[in-house]
Amino acid sequence: MSALKKTIGSILLCSFLFNFGIDVDLNKESSRLFDNFRRAKNKTALVSNDNNNVFGVGYSIDVVKSKYLDAEDVKDGAPMLDEDWLKNTLANQSVKPLLYSDSFSMSDNSFESLLSSFDAKFSFSSNIGGTYDVFTANLSDGFKVSANMTYRHAASKYFYCLNYLYKNYEISLPKYSSNLTDIRNHLTPEYIEAVTNVLNGKLNYSTFFDTFGTHLIAKGIFGGKVEAYYSLISNDCYLGGDVKAELDSSIKAGIEGCVEAGSNFSYSFKNATGINATHVKEQFRVNATGGEAFSATGINNFSTAFQSWTKSLSDKSGLIGSSQDGLIPVWNLLPSNLSTSSNIEKLKSYFRSYASRYYSDVNYNYYTSSELFVPEHRDNVEYFDSLINCEGTVYTKKGLQSDPLVWFDLDNGEGDYTCRFIRAFGYKRAQISLYMDIKEINDGYQYIHLYNGPKDSYRCLGEERYEHVPGKLDTEYSQAVIGFDIKLSDLNKIDDKYENKLFFYFSESGYDNNDWKYRDPRVLVTYYKD
Repeated sequence: MSALKKTIGSILLCSFLFNFGIDVDLNKESSRLFDNFRRAKNKTALVSNDNNNVFGVGYSIDVVKSKYLDAEDVKDGAPMLDEDWLKNTLANQSVKPLLYSDSFSMSDNSFESLLSSFDAKFSFSSNIGGTYDVFTANLSDGFKVSANMTYRHAASKYFYCLNYLYKNYEISLPKYSSNLTDIRNHLTPEYIEAVTNVLNGKLNYSTFFDTFGTHLIAKGIFGGKVEAYYSLISNDCYLGGDVKAELDSSIKAGIEGCVEAGSNFSYSFKNATGINATHVKEQFRVNATGGEAFSATGINNFSTAFQSWTKSLSDKSGLIGSSQDGLIPVWNLLPSNLSTSSNIEKLKSYFRSYASRYYSDVNYNYYTSSELFVPEHRDNVEYFDSLINCEGTVYTKKGLQSDPLVWFDLDNGEGDYTCRFIRAFGYKRAQISLYMDIKEINDGYQYIHLYNGPKDSYRCLGEERYEHVPGKLDTEYSQAVIGFDIKLSDLNKIDDKYENKLFFYFSESGYDNNDWKYRDPRVLVTYYKD
């Protein structure tokens, strides 16, 4: 019976691991390994050194999926180092006072570019013969959108982030930058077993990095940190060029003036750019480490919240950073019997794959994917729109109709990109092609007039004469195509209600009994830069 229970337990364990997406060898050794290093926390992590918080130093972190050295992401549940040795070591290390602040900010219209710049600002080098953006979760979490926003399908985007650090003190493991022997001699059995199985192909490297992290925190900087994230999206307004410059100037003067000089500020998108913000969605988020809770709920009360938060930092420091050499990669933390050049290169290769895959997954949500419209890369843009399914009759000798039978909004274009947005990319004219089915009641000509608004107040952009079938009556429906070329600069700006809207009025030649019918009007719009 005991053997049967043991077998059932193994089956249940394997089933659990599969159901939660964990890659694992099905043999007993691999099952036992998971039981060892996915154990519950049963030790109290070191949090004090002469009343100074030092939690995080000597533990590991996943630099790919973690927010930059956030204490919540420290892998204290699966330590690399023996915790008793770590506790005694840190208790005998001196805390070095720092007592200064540092900050940086950046902005971009591309999340991908911002992410690369963000990584470079931390002066972090993975030393693996390639460049990999790490700590992607910082920006991913900071710019996380609310339910009514989406970055990936937005035509134009603007990202701004501020990173402010108040550095109170630092502490590090002894000789971490010159001699790792003592650290390697105190690796935990669970870590040694896991890394051995990874190198032998018995454990998936993603599971290993998820569990033990990718780097050991050998030096920790403690104090307070504020990260402010402001983003805009629009399908109507181009947020690059001069608009970006105006945003940068206004936001930096406000937020950075606050953190550097304690000044108050007031901000609005319309005041900063002069553009009506009706079609622009904005979002502001603040993350803080150390001190009391940061209570800013919007960009205009950031100043008051920041000044209150700074007063609480003196006795409530948290882990906020490290130095360039303060993170030791796992390939430099192999036990002596595994520390070969081939094993080191194998772990580096695993890290490259791990980082690249996660980076691509995160970045996908923030930039325009390749199948979507990128207007600056195209000489012409076209889209086809089916109008409201309608039909009607144009009667004899009534002249131009008093009401338009078809109207079209240029701001309902491909991917919801507006005419204003397309004009910002240098498109100067549009070809408007009206498709519809026509049949005659009596033989004659059909006239189609294009207006930029109701005909009594707005200008006529063009008039075209069409003959359904030359020289004879045709009472069967067939498709007609009527084309107009217009300059985008001619679109009327008298009334915002009709901006970028086109109205089609129908008439006939004026001879007796040449009435005609139409149905299913559709419009093809093609924008050109020349």
